[in-house]
Amino acid sequence: MPIGAEKIGLLAVAGAAGGNYFGDGSDGALTTSSSVVFTPENISGSDADMVVKNYTTLDVTSSYSLSVDNKCRGMFIYVKGDCTIAGSISMSTKASTASPLVSGGSDSAVVNANGIQLPMFTASGTDTLAAATFAGCGNSAVTAAGNQPAIDGDGTTFSIIRDMNNGGASVTSRSGGSTGGAGTTGAKAIGSGGGASGGAHSDYPTNGCSAGRGGHGGCFGGGGGSGGASGQNGRHSGAGGDFGGPGSGGVCGGSGWGGCQAGPGAGDCGGLVWLVVGGDLTFTGAISAQGSAGSNGATVGNGGGGSGGGAIMILYAGTLSDSGTRNLAGGGGGSGAGVAPGGAGGTGGQYIAQVSE
Repeated sequence: MPIGAEKIGLLAVAGAAGGNYFGDGSDGALTTSSSVVFTPENISGSDADMVVKNYTTLDVTSSYSLSVDNKCRGMFIYVKGDCTIAGSISMSTKASTASPLVSGGSDSAVVNANGIQLPMFTASGTDTLAAATFAGCGNSAVTAAGNQPAIDGDGTTFSIIRDMNNGGASVTSRSGGSTGGAGTTGAKAIGSGGGASGGAHSDYPTNGCSAGRGGHGGCFGGGGGSGGASGQNGRHSGAGGDFGGPGSGGVCGGSGWGGCQAGPGAGDCGGLVWLVVGGDLTFTGAISAQGSAGSNGATVGNGGGGSGGGAIMILYAGTLSDSGTRNLAGGGGGSGAGVAPGGAGGTGGQYIAQVSE
């Protein structure tokens, strides 16, 4: 149900006085009549700040989507009032290729060791957190999340884990790629999926080749896949990139392996979505943060590993009607013309929970 201007105003006052913060509504009411693509701030190649939007109400209508035009550190959508998603919100393949372990974003900060954390008042929560920890997400995200009051035994800390350490293991000669580890899901702390390793195959198992491990998922998205490896005499593909990729290249070589083309690992990883709604949430569409597939091998080359899915956190204060889908699959492994296919990237993590007004 629409909550109206009067209740929206009351929610803003409540946030200032110690209730939950649902944004400042500065982007107004949005009902999509076409797909909307946001341009992140502070773009630097395949990295950019987290996109932050502040709506009074949001209606993503069927067949239309909200997405971004550059890889970035996530998409954070506040809605003061009611939210309807019949279309889609997507951060698939849009994870920033940025390490949360080093200073970054326009705020030039390292992500807190406990990850990206948002404290919210909840009916049965008992957590304590003095302030949101959005360091490393960019100035807009740090400023917005900083409006959320502290919790002291009366709320829940919702978080995205900084480092999942879940890339698929390296494999050696005559082995298909190992799958990426799944992200943490269904809990107040969630995490992204790991990248998979490529496949490895050689006629010389004791003097052959190996495909590097998949990349680890992080708070901005999944891990990258490693390339396939084919041949002998030390042909080893590198590890997939941690924290959003990139994927590593495939390697081939040795006597009898002419024309071999091993598939590179996938480098486009699933990103991060936060949706925080102060009113009712009606969800019949899709929110996606999927990874991408590893490349196929050719002429006795082995397949590359897929990248990991991202993370989706959904919080709402009103009523929930949920028949929608959250798409967090990791990308599939590339096929192996040289017998060994790449592994599939790990599925990302998700959580949906009710918070207090």
